[in-house]
Amino acid sequence: MRYDIFVTVWGQTFTEKFIRYSVKSQLFPGNLPALSLKSDINYHIYTDKESKIIFDPIIKELNKYVQVKFHYFEDIMYKGANLKEVVLNSDVQTVKHNVQRLTSQHMLSDKNVIAAILLDSDFILADGCLTRMHELREKGYHAVITSLTRLNEDSVSSLLTDFLQNPIESADLVKMCLDHMHPIYSGYFMGSDSNSEYPVQLNWPVVTTNIGKTNLVGFIVRCIFPHPLLVIPDKNKGSAARKYFSTMDYDYVFRAIGDNNKIYLSQSSEEILISKLTKETYAPANNEYHKVTIDRMANFILYNSNRRHSFFLNKPIYFLCEKDGNWDEINKKAQKFIENVEKTIECKINISRASDPKSLIQLKSYLGSIEDFNSPQILDRMNRWMTD
Repeated sequence: MRYDIFVTVWGQTFTEKFIRYSVKSQLFPGNLPALSLKSDINYHIYTDKESKIIFDPIIKELNKYVQVKFHYFEDIMYKGANLKEVVLNSDVQTVKHNVQRLTSQHMLSDKNVIAAILLDSDFILADGCLTRMHELREKGYHAVITSLTRLNEDSVSSLLTDFLQNPIESADLVKMCLDHMHPIYSGYFMGSDSNSEYPVQLNWPVVTTNIGKTNLVGFIVRCIFPHPLLVIPDKNKGSAARKYFSTMDYDYVFRAIGDNNKIYLSQSSEEILISKLTKETYAPANNEYHKVTIDRMANFILYNSNRRHSFFLNKPIYFLCEKDGNWDEINKKAQKFIENVEKTIECKINISRASDPKSLIQLKSYLGSIEDFNSPQILDRMNRWMTD
């Protein structure tokens, strides 16, 4: 059995962060060391030649468990230029996602890549994530999907450095997220005064009450676009199963795998837990954002997703640092909210103006196949093409 791991990272700041935090978590006993005992692993690093030397301190340790393969931007062509030149002339706000899409598809286009593990350079993996992922593959799943938490790098970095000296258990990583939550992530919590204007997920806090004191012990998530950690593309789809046109969490798993029964969404942090480590200045929360309502969420889903995404949205995901708490009560509350959202979506579809071309395109994007899905990234590119 074989895995091909993908990551793209370049530049001194981000590469050093990747080595200091992300790779350390990948080397926890239940991650790469355990996975290497059960499979061969090719570890693909996409970077530029200038950054290669920064990786040297960690290569020897990685090579104990994987075969490291470097792929350089200077050797990858895109629209008449090499990827390094493209990076230098790109918008800093979008360059990472665009480079990630191009480089991941470079790896996925290799037909020898059967099982792809898709990582980001700022992922922190709790111990045992990759072990559980492998167990699910052995059970016959072709994709393993997980919802991510997001840590505030500015407040947690020193604490995280100490924690990474030993394997981090999932409960400790959840607690760390609750104590050092990135502003983006706090905007997903129901009841927040500054809900995100882009609610790709909703979080319901779970608490315990003891002697009049309330403690936050976890939260329940409903997520539209969880991250595809493992993907084994359908063979009968050919090259179409190895491409996506937005960010990898938007549409790739559905383009790669036709059968939802082959897709596993992890529904507990105790099983698989990955946190992103992000600078506080990245897309800070806006206090003017309106609170999430049933109608607003229905509109967001209708205009930003495909009906197939309900496969994820309809499943609760539990993030626990303690098992005590009002979990059942909150789960019922979240379920009721989602049911009302879905009813509202159906009403909006029934009364939509079928004669309006824009409405027809949007309805097809939501109700059609995943190939008909127009993600916000695709729509943005279409709008720019039409205005050029």
